[in-house]
Amino acid sequence: MKLNFAIIAAVIMAALSACSTTGMVVSEFNPKTGRHEKTIYTKYYSVGEWAALGQVGLEIWMDHEKTVGPLYGVQQATGTVGPSDLHATGLVTAYFVNLEQKPRTITGLMISSTGGKRASEKPQELQLAPRSVHKLVVGRVPIPNYETEVKLSVQYMLDGVPQSISPTLRRRTETEMQHPRKDFPWFQPPYFPFEPPIENRTEPKSSRLD
Repeated sequence: MKLNFAIIAAVIMAALSACSTTGMVVSEFNPKTGRHEKTIYTKYYSVGEWAALGQVGLEIWMDHEKTVGPLYGVQQATGTVGPSDLHATGLVTAYFVNLEQKPRTITGLMISSTGGKRASEKPQELQLAPRSVHKLVVGRVPIPNYETEVKLSVQYMLDGVPQSISPTLRRRTETEMQHPRKDFPWFQPPYFPFEPPIENRTEPKSSRLD
């Protein structure tokens, strides 16, 4: 009886701890080593694209958000989570890195899911100061709960020139998050280290040029 109680207590504790995480662990068999290997994914997705080659970089980051109950771990173990477990929400943040010595203008910024759900209701605008990186929290889109990649649609105008891309954001592993931007081109020579330095700026949500 005591043993059964200990097992139940351990399951409940695991369930409670699962409520505080939005990471994911994937176990796959490696035929080369003959072992099952685990990959620990964080809640962060990202991608880096040039908005203007060698001049302006665009980073799209997304936080995986999932609200679950205190017995979520037990539900997962017993297969009673229901169809809503397949769905989650992604909080989308954009970073524009202006490497130029002159200001640049972003207008009409819209980011959407592949299903057409917009992260923000209105197009957003930014004035990029020379040698600066601007952070803008765009909004939320629906995403799958158990995928390691998410595709988005991004439209904007850079100095009045229309731009449209469909980047695929990769879910970053714990190992990758030790140096999360190292594969972005503006964090590599000849652009990095930044000289002269680049100033960090944070724009409020739904920032506009008024």
